[in-house]
Amino acid sequence: MNIRTRYKILIYKKLEKLKENIAYELRVDGLRMPIFCSKIEDNRTELIIIENLEDLGINLEQLKSKLEGGKFEIWEDSDYAKRARKLYPSRDLKDIGRFRVEIERDSEYIPYISILKEPTLFIAMLPLNKCWDIIKLIKEEYEIQFSKVQNRLPIKLGLIAFKRKYPLYIVMDAVKRLISEEVEEKVFRLKRIERLSAEENCKRFNGRLGNYASVVKVECKNRRFEFYMSYSLGDPNLEDLFYPYFVVIRSKDEYAVLDMITWLYNQYIENLNKLGVKVEKDVLLHHVSKLKNGDVILFEPSIFDFEFLDSNIRRFDIGKKRKHWLFTDSTNKPKPYLLWDIDNFERLRELIQKLGLTTTQIMNLYEMLMAKLEEWEIRKPPAELLSSGNKEEVEKAKVFEELVKNAIKSIPLSLEVVEGETCKGKISREDFEFLKDSIMSGLFFDFVDLWHTILKKKFREEGEKDV
Repeated sequence: MNIRTRYKILIYKKLEKLKENIAYELRVDGLRMPIFCSKIEDNRTELIIIENLEDLGINLEQLKSKLEGGKFEIWEDSDYAKRARKLYPSRDLKDIGRFRVEIERDSEYIPYISILKEPTLFIAMLPLNKCWDIIKLIKEEYEIQFSKVQNRLPIKLGLIAFKRKYPLYIVMDAVKRLISEEVEEKVFRLKRIERLSAEENCKRFNGRLGNYASVVKVECKNRRFEFYMSYSLGDPNLEDLFYPYFVVIRSKDEYAVLDMITWLYNQYIENLNKLGVKVEKDVLLHHVSKLKNGDVILFEPSIFDFEFLDSNIRRFDIGKKRKHWLFTDSTNKPKPYLLWDIDNFERLRELIQKLGLTTTQIMNLYEMLMAKLEEWEIRKPPAELLSSGNKEEVEKAKVFEELVKNAIKSIPLSLEVVEGETCKGKISREDFEFLKDSIMSGLFFDFVDLWHTILKKKFREEGEKDV
């Protein structure tokens, strides 16, 4: 985040109704900005501008001119049942006229406030428009710096969005609930593993994973993800034979490391069984380079979740039994997401831009599908219903899947499925399946909620015409 400059206004006049160390609202030509009264003297009042003037597009000289002419108002902000009250100008004749005004640099700052710093926990307040970039950066650094222990040292990454002047104790309660979140899936089947190419390593990680790294794709029920695991030492040309190991429950290979590390892992498995996570004892311990397709591994996945506190009770949706705002009968699905689903959110955003879809098209699809989910009483993600084994639920999910296919190919998106690459109005078969799966899993609805409702971002690049 860029360093910002904080300005202060020096009004050479005593504004008697103001009090020191109190926040007020300055109104100039219909523009409102929060200010802080830092000092009041006999012939001078010092006000600090809390808002970033660059974001508001305010010219300092024009602001100074209007303040000198007395063309401004200062209001005491509303608070709960208390209504906003104008403090300046009052009906007193002393408030009428021109006076000297100066605007000076007060200090420089980075726009964030850390609330809690611990070795295992960090909580901070950030500008909402910077959060997505910071989330992607944290994920990327986690994949690099904790690459070798991703399967047993997870991270919980969360975003709690709220409006200005929202009670902080409610926000902190939501944070506490988010920290307690867990996912049920801890045993995954390995679908694909291959050596990470040097080209992709440089493209994604600037070569920071070293010369020895693997791309691993795993799945469990309706959760599937792809991660990158390095097994390089500080010297990128040497293999790490100590850290990047997996607990393998069922294997197609007899290879195993039968030493003190394996014994320690068996103790870990016993502790898991005591906690209710049923895993076979005397498991094998495989180096990542020795894993085979079809192996069943133990993996403690990292979590990503977000919530917009539009009301006080919304925080109760967060917790060990995570509730979803749309799929009300589902628990812990699709939220919380896995950390690697951040890539799916980003891929969906990029796909919408490639296809040249407008906000109107996306919102029409969103509202049409929401209406059908409500009409057909689908209270769980359709992808979950397909694997439920209940004949009625499976049939309902299949009908919804056909609706999704038609909505992509016909109204409202009107996309042509092609064998080549995705471009405006045309979607490749691979991207078609991804878009369909994102709707069936519920990710599409949460993406629109995150991108459009919470972050207030557009679906297209700046400068492109949208409707």
